Amino acid sequence: MFSNKSIQRCRIFVVSLAILFSFTISSSAGAMDSGVTYSYSSDGQLLFSKFSDGTYLDYFYDDNGNLVKKVSRYRETFERGNFETTDYMSSNPGYSGEVTNTPDKLVTGAYSVYGASDATWEWNTFLASDLRKLQLEPNTSYTVSFKYKVIKSPSEKGSHYFFSRSSTGNTAQDKGWMTWNDKAGSKGSKIVTFTTGPYGDYQLNWGTKYGGAISIDDIQVTKQSESFERGKFESTHYISGNPGYSGVVTNEAEKVVTGAYSVYGESKATWEWNSFLASNPRKLQLEPNTSYTVSFKYKVIKSPSEKGKHYFFSRTSTGNTAQDKGWTEWNDQAGSVGSKVVTFITGPYGDYQLNWGTSYGGAISIDDIQVTKLSESFEKGRFSTTDYMSGNPGYSGKVTKAPEKIVTGAYSVYGESDVTWEWNAFLTTDPRKVQLEPNTSYSVSFKYKVIKSPSEKGSHYFFSRTSTGSTAQDKGWTEWKDKVGSVGSKVVTFTTGPSVDYQLYWGTNYGGAISIDDIQVTKMTK
Repeated sequence: MFSNKSIQRCRIFVVSLAILFSFTISSSAGAMDSGVTYSYSSDGQLLFSKFSDGTYLDYFYDDNGNLVKKVSRYRETFERGNFETTDYMSSNPGYSGEVTNTPDKLVTGAYSVYGASDATWEWNTFLASDLRKLQLEPNTSYTVSFKYKVIKSPSEKGSHYFFSRSSTGNTAQDKGWMTWNDKAGSKGSKIVTFTTGPYGDYQLNWGTKYGGAISIDDIQVTKQSESFERGKFESTHYISGNPGYSGVVTNEAEKVVTGAYSVYGESKATWEWNSFLASNPRKLQLEPNTSYTVSFKYKVIKSPSEKGKHYFFSRTSTGNTAQDKGWTEWNDQAGSVGSKVVTFITGPYGDYQLNWGTSYGGAISIDDIQVTKLSESFEKGRFSTTDYMSGNPGYSGKVTKAPEKIVTGAYSVYGESDVTWEWNAFLTTDPRKVQLEPNTSYSVSFKYKVIKSPSEKGSHYFFSRTSTGSTAQDKGWTEWKDKVGSVGSKVVTFTTGPSVDYQLYWGTNYGGAISIDDIQVTKMTK
């Protein structure tokens, strides 16, 4: 979801960027299935891997060409100092954007993209996504987040802006328009959610006008729902189900729910069950003991017989059918278009799949599937697959499976404090992944188990802090001191200040020990 840069700079093996090239490995079934794109230098060095979820793994080399480190990147940070190794490019040739390391133009890290407009220019779009590398699907929902620093405010009639445009359609098909005009020196972040139109050539665009100047950084593009608009299963997290009457991605007008493509499935009149669509367990891995919400749209093509139905559920192949979750059934009349939202908690297995089906002669189309993980339960047993990380290095938190330290499920985060320590924040959000917006209200809920009570002057605590502001800008301070063995939960609501780098913290002091689990962070709607 969000990020902050913590990439350490090193001496990078110099390559000729003019002949840098990027391609998708097509000779490897595994690479095709996982949707990984590999970018190489002309000398054959692997520069970075881009994964289907939009994350990257960068490879850094010394002057002798030896690999010295790998760095995970959750958004575009421009830290290689050029456009060529990114999914973005300079736009307007007249006043084009540039990747800069000028200190007063940086948003975060060592590089940002800077753009400026002539005082007489109504529009200057200086930064855009590269259509060869970042291809937005038609009729599909996306969320774009980014950080900015205003270098120069435009004139009264000007503004800074973001939008997404198709060169095939007209400007009426623009999506996600957003403008702002903060004072010079201001830093902030924006999150824009929009649905593309019926074109496959949408680009993201950033600009300023009438004398403005601004820097952009930490861009993250997230596909919110699966709309099957590429016309095949291979580019999605889903697969055809039952081989007998398997689902198909169709563009037959009468079978389409939204957009140009949907998944269609049907059942024989004598079949009690036909699960024609399922999540691909190699791409979409649901964690055990974790809450999810699945939403989707449907169109009933043919109603099943009286004893039949259309259905959705989540099943593990390891457990038995008693471990099925989220069972939902419906039997609308033919031609009906609707939507479902199903919330469930997986059981103690790591191989749950989502399934859609119909029975006894039914036929239905499914589209716009969105899967949302509601809470962090740490069930993969490590921090690296979460939005969280260990805090204070001295007495850092750790993901544990020790039974006496578990809150729920098989894993929780455990932290403790030395009896002389006034503060030990052992758990925090990872600033590379979680980016709280400034001046925005959030609700944070979590469960806990007290392992050891602190001394009389101690407590367990939660708060949100910015590293750029003072402690006076702390938000959501919550303290408690339950007896040993107590299991409970907290819900904390707060509004961030004007800084863009707030993190969440959990801690204990003066000899306390506590476990934290099932964290949920919700942005409050106005």
